[in-house]
Amino acid sequence: MPYIKYFEVMRDVIEANINKIAEMRGITLKDAHSEVVKYLIDNSNEWTSGRKPNINYKDPLCRIAYLYGIVPANANLLELVFDWDPELERYLDEIHNKRYHVDICAFGGGPGTELLGLAKRIEKRHESGNIDGQITLNFLLLDQVNEWADSWYPIQNVIDSRFAENISRRPTDWPLRVSGNFSSIDITNTSNFGNLGALFN
Repeated sequence: MPYIKYFEVMRDVIEANINKIAEMRGITLKDAHSEVVKYLIDNSNEWTSGRKPNINYKDPLCRIAYLYGIVPANANLLELVFDWDPELERYLDEIHNKRYHVDICAFGGGPGTELLGLAKRIEKRHESGNIDGQITLNFLLLDQVNEWADSWYPIQNVIDSRFAENISRRPTDWPLRVSGNFSSIDITNTSNFGNLGALFN
């Protein structure tokens, strides 16, 4: 069975989103693609400007540019970190063996990078027999852009659909189950965290 492929998952998420956005804005798909390409160029210039980037994440076409240009690469980096750091892998296994679920707090984790990278990593380890039983990943996503839910949950749905098609219609047979909750927090402003003691337990 082929493992999760980052670009295939993102293709499904992006195609569904961009078609709906083009329809809602009354523009052609070609025009929507042109706007995404412009955002790819503009965002790259902002990230390398030497100042705090000014990126319009409120615009869904800007978020699509981010999904296309950044999410698969960063998900792959996350997966590689586990390859490079056996201690991190052992820690994940220890948590799984104790509770059969792993709580994850993702700072700036709205787009779905961590979800995508960990899902593939866990799927590969489950298939190779290195993980026994199903893991549940419980995400707490801290991001000031609530609109990332527009990609995070569709990524989760594409992963679930893939497991249903390739493994079993019964979710209990899948290597992992995922849940996620968003909290709108600017993680660059530490004064926002003063009243959130229970959140970080």
